[in-house]
Amino acid sequence: MKKVFKAFFSTSNEINENTVMGVLYAIMLIVSIFAKPLEIGFEVKALLGGMALTCFGLSLGKK
Repeated sequence: MKKVFKAFFSTSNEINENTVMGVLYAIMLIVSIFAKPLEIGFEVKALLGGMALTCFGLSLGKK
């Protein structure tokens, strides 16, 4: 587990930047789904979901 976190945050190209951005977009999507006081619209949730899936798709293509 320590090796995964070290590779995730390192500057080497073991885990590419699209994977990192996909994880960040996925975290923002999860927060937007469960954040009731913010009342985030469906368009924003769809955009975050699309960006997360796009980043993960691009990262699979680069490997």
